Amino acid sequence: MLGSQTWRVSDTDLKLGLLRAGAGWGSLPLDLVADDLASGTLVQLRPEPWPTDGHALPLHAVTRHEVTLGRAGQWFRERLALTAS
Repeated sequence: MLGSQTWRVSDTDLKLGLLRAGAGWGSLPLDLVADDLASGTLVQLRPEPWPTDGHALPLHAVTRHEVTLGRAGQWFRERLALTAS
């Protein structure tokens, strides 16, 4: 989070509506905002500290020792471990 005053929303449609209404700035998938960018309704910001190819979002898996993960959980945890640096 790069700001101290933030909105937290439950879905991307609500976030997009807030951005279209001028409530601030945020990150959304490019395919979701492509038409807005093309029409000039929204503009793409590129803060100087961010790399030109985007920014990484770290993910962590937190599990309880007494709970055994199912197949999907195990798969996800293994994939996170493969990309850890």
